[in-house]
Amino acid sequence: MKRVKYALTSDEDESDFWGFVQEARGLFTPGEDGLRHVELLGCLPRGALLTCLDHLGGRRASAGNAHLSFLDAAGVEMGSYFVSDVTATAAKRSPRGEGLLDVTDPSEDAPAFRPGRNRTPA
Repeated sequence: MKRVKYALTSDEDESDFWGFVQEARGLFTPGEDGLRHVELLGCLPRGALLTCLDHLGGRRASAGNAHLSFLDAAGVEMGSYFVSDVTATAAKRSPRGEGLLDVTDPSEDAPAFRPGRNRTPA
């Protein structure tokens, strides 16, 4: 399996671990609306993120606010990035490994998950 670069945890409940992610595209590229449109590639979803994937296309596809932690090669947190209103729009099996998902949209024009406005990494 490829190296895990990120970990997602709920902002409201630190014990609500949302999973590990191998790659995140678009994290630092805001759209015209000022929101980040991010693809989570090689994701092993858990907690509220997994629950929201069961509700894709509906209002309940929002997982809430999260901390996206940046991990070094040993898996130690180097810092984190706050993301608000994480909402999944689509997911598919990932070619990066068995049991992994790419939280992404089949349309190249649509975002994978939509966090609200982001703050600078801690």
